[in-house]
Amino acid sequence: MKQDIRILNEISEKHSLVILVHGLEGIIYVTRIRELYKVGSNTFSKRKSELIELNLLIEKKEPEFPFRIVYELTSKGRKVAEHLKLIHEIMESES
Repeated sequence: MKQDIRILNEISEKHSLVILVHGLEGIIYVTRIRELYKVGSNTFSKRKSELIELNLLIEKKEPEFPFRIVYELTSKGRKVAEHLKLIHEIMESES
């Protein structure tokens, strides 16, 4: 039960939600997330590390110049993000 609560706390953190739901669009570029959602570099780093630890996100290095590090949702991460998006839609539609 404690482990479940820890996982829910990490996923439900605002910037973790942003990263997960944005990941439904495809590759996650750090600069794009930081610009769109005003996420600081330390905050992004901490949240992406937690999501990687939970096996919701993977880090990839682009094979061509400029050799950026990008992130993608794992299949588990995609499922979680899809559910989060549905919850958001429910909350927005039923006021």
